[in-house]
Amino acid sequence: MRTNISLHCIVVLLIVFPVDLRSDLPSPEHSSNYSVGEKCPVVIIECPCLDSGKYEPLIFNAIVKDAKQDSTLEYAWTLTGRGRIKNGQGTASVTIDAERNGTGIGILLEVKGLPDSCDGKASYHISHY
Repeated sequence: MRTNISLHCIVVLLIVFPVDLRSDLPSPEHSSNYSVGEKCPVVIIECPCLDSGKYEPLIFNAIVKDAKQDSTLEYAWTLTGRGRIKNGQGTASVTIDAERNGTGIGILLEVKGLPDSCDGKASYHISHY
């Protein structure tokens, strides 16, 4: 019976004290020009969307605050709701053709080229569109 208690304690210790063997440093294929411990850039989606009551394409802009000037950034946009990305996929600005049906429309952005430890994601939703 004592063997069972010892075995149980070992399992609890493994669960309570997990060991992470992964390195916090980026791998060579994901290397960046950021040093370990630097502040992550902030990703924001801006939409100067004015509701004129008539159909107009929507333009969304990516803003990456505190990114290093020599960073090579890639932008991946995803649309939620009815519509399509008309142009700009892969760039810092996209134009959306969206159906106005009152259910809303959203856009998701993932910016690549930031340190692996940084989120690099943002979203924007217009509920009345």
